[in-house]
Amino acid sequence: MIDPQERFVFKPMLYELLTSELSEDVVCPTYKELLQGSDINFVQDKVVAINLQEKRLKLASGSDYIYGHLVLAVGSIQGYLGTEGAQKNAFAFRTQENAIALERQLRECLQRASQTEDETQRRSLLTFAVVGAGPAGVEMAATLADLLPDWYAQLGGDIRQIRIG
Repeated sequence: MIDPQERFVFKPMLYELLTSELSEDVVCPTYKELLQGSDINFVQDKVVAINLQEKRLKLASGSDYIYGHLVLAVGSIQGYLGTEGAQKNAFAFRTQENAIALERQLRECLQRASQTEDETQRRSLLTFAVVGAGPAGVEMAATLADLLPDWYAQLGGDIRQIRIG
């Protein structure tokens, strides 16, 4: 198995990482841990070329890898459903790093809101939008509705001022 990342991400469980219900090692285990005891070897690298006739992969490191069977799992890219400004202003939620960055941003907004006297600024800091109303969007809105009031109350804020849309 060849992947540029050291860790697998159980994407449906990223919410539990954000809420601290599950640890990073459970939500984002290393491939080494996942494949332990199997006959599968893990190579941390990126495939840059495939020669189907020779059954050979060229890796970013410069190595060649000969295979017997090839299964491609090409992944996907973050989509923004054509929502103007979302790619520039929204937080993606697909990786461990995304979850950590989102938590940091949410806590920073709440902290700043709890300390400002400017009502307009506080309203802006306490307004959160979720782009996409599919299963992931609904789950994110529900997660924020659970988390943000608890976090804001700990800072002495009025939880009724939080808006999630």
